[in-house]
Amino acid sequence: MSERSDPPQDDGLAVRLVARVLLAVILIGGPIVLGWVAIDLLSVRQSLVTARSAMAEVRGALGEVDIDEAQRSLATASEELDDATRRAGRFSWTIASEVPYLGPTVTVTREVIEVADAAVEIAELTVTDGQQLLAQGFDVAVVDGHVDLQPVLDARDLVAAMPIERLVTARDRLAAPQEAWLPDVVKDGRADVLVLADDTLATLQRAEALTAALPGFLGVDGERRYFIGMQTSAELRGTGGLIGFWGVLSVDDGRATFGAGEAYDPFDDAGLPEGETRVDRIRSIGLSPVNPPDVDEAFLGRYATTAAARSFPNVNLDPDLPTVGKAILDLFELQTGERLDGVVLLDPPGVERLLEPTGDTLPVSADVAAEVGLDDGLPVDAFARFTTDEIYDTFGFDRSDDRKELLRELGDTAFGRIFAGGWSTPDMVRAIAEATTERHLQVYSTDEEVQAGFHAVNATGSLELPEDADLLALTANNVVGGKQDVHLGHRSDVEVVLDEVQIGADGSVWALRWFGVSVHVDNPLPASGRDLYVIGNCYVPDAVNRCFEGEPGTNRTWFSLWMSPQSRTTRFLSEDGTPPTRIAGTFRDLRVIDHFLLTPSEGASGFTVEAAGRVPLRRDLDSVVYELQWWRQAKAIPDLLDVTVTPPPGWAIGDVEVVGGGSGRGMGVHGEGVDRVVEVVDGVAHVRGTFTADTRLLVHLIDPADVDDQS
Repeated sequence: MSERSDPPQDDGLAVRLVARVLLAVILIGGPIVLGWVAIDLLSVRQSLVTARSAMAEVRGALGEVDIDEAQRSLATASEELDDATRRAGRFSWTIASEVPYLGPTVTVTREVIEVADAAVEIAELTVTDGQQLLAQGFDVAVVDGHVDLQPVLDARDLVAAMPIERLVTARDRLAAPQEAWLPDVVKDGRADVLVLADDTLATLQRAEALTAALPGFLGVDGERRYFIGMQTSAELRGTGGLIGFWGVLSVDDGRATFGAGEAYDPFDDAGLPEGETRVDRIRSIGLSPVNPPDVDEAFLGRYATTAAARSFPNVNLDPDLPTVGKAILDLFELQTGERLDGVVLLDPPGVERLLEPTGDTLPVSADVAAEVGLDDGLPVDAFARFTTDEIYDTFGFDRSDDRKELLRELGDTAFGRIFAGGWSTPDMVRAIAEATTERHLQVYSTDEEVQAGFHAVNATGSLELPEDADLLALTANNVVGGKQDVHLGHRSDVEVVLDEVQIGADGSVWALRWFGVSVHVDNPLPASGRDLYVIGNCYVPDAVNRCFEGEPGTNRTWFSLWMSPQSRTTRFLSEDGTPPTRIAGTFRDLRVIDHFLLTPSEGASGFTVEAAGRVPLRRDLDSVVYELQWWRQAKAIPDLLDVTVTPPPGWAIGDVEVVGGGSGRGMGVHGEGVDRVVEVVDGVAHVRGTFTADTRLLVHLIDPADVDDQS
């Protein structure tokens, strides 16, 4: 009996047969797997939405220092992410990951969950490991002007120890370009979680920079001395207003001492012989006969006719506080021989906000209380309006000394109460954040680390070109002399038209951009019936300014429109027919157009600038984003904006976002505010409303290929 021999095995053939069988099973079973996974995807998406909402509640609870609520919200977020992770680990998902048209969906979904989980992990560490710090120790108490720095140092160490590497890695992997088809539910979840990750990272980076800077600012390594100035919103300057009250703030190991403040008026030195200036007291600092040494030549050139480098009334004509801060410190040193470490600027709306946590009223001395109708003190919520407007009804042009004495008293009392402490830490933190957001509080430090920390939280008043975004900034300087600017209305109509999207060799994306900006001023001030300090006009046409010999109630404002240096002006038109003061200049790497606009009493006026140039775009998942940043000067009056953005030919607008913008309320013509409208009308993005803070307008553009696919 002969044995049967097996045929020789072809290992390669066997592998190919097995592979074909498996492929057939996968392809046949694909629709079934897709059904399972689709049900899970909807559940995962809902879990991610709930988790993101819970994380927003965590941030809010931490802002209120409500640890119990933060923990409850974190538990919700963790449970939802656990459920999403469990679903994404099912056997059906493992099979689906091998299906050609399902694999990318599974991979991206798991990456989404990983990013969200990493963000929640950081939040849990913030609450759990920092619970004692936040709930018990992190009460940054100020007692008799002394700040306990230990909680600040503890917060710095806690933030520095946060394990952000996992979140950064997961976020970058998820954000990588994805060419494969993805269901809408996955694309939406991906976009949502990337926002969560970016928010978490940005918050951590800001917190790390600020907590590293605060100890130095508060004098942990020795005394720091700062020029602290009150800007009046009633007479605008680039950084916010004429500096009419100031003093020196000394901070040493957390102990703050505010020297007696002094009120100043440009007319203080009017009776002095030309070229002479009293320097025995800080209130006498006015016009120096010489410039400080080492003044920036570009600064001198731009503001030469105003003597800004040697004149405190004009030292802050430029809107950029780092530029102005150096000029203030140089001029202060020239006048007093003392070199300070930085500058802190506040305006009346900012002081009002910081006073809110300290009490309801400010006391007013009995000898003037009855005269101004403040027997029960000045209500804190009326501080800005009283000090910029109502005070002139009683202490006008003929009672300047009485007015300055009252302003000095109110300033000393306000700063004394703020620095004395006794307020709720969370309330004061919120007040500082809100005042900083609307640029009512600005800080400049000569210490680079401190400056970097405040810059990270947008507290330095820096006007600079952003990365990957378009820029527009409209700043105003009062060149009429009266305290008019809290009564006016400023409106800007901005039309943006995009054209010809191009991709550079380095992968950068940009477009040609044309824009038109029409600036309008509404001036309700009468020609009579108010004090000269309010309606007075120092402008006399064809002559040197003489106060107050101009037409009462007439406003004259020096407007500066700042933009990208890539922009070139194509047209300028003023309603009064006057040409621009300067149209082709650049300063600090920004294009700037200047125009002096005259607006009659109870009248209106305006001008229009048109420009064109190249602007950057940036890729964002399935769209390209055009971002317009409206940089806002500190003012008591809102800006009424009407902005339209037309996409490039063939492109469509997928979404429009508005970030920032402030409360939108204040004083003046538009003080009650205009509700914001964000919409797409006939394919054009449209944003309208009042704004009181920097605003980012993000227009998501869908390219023609995607438009065709969707149709």
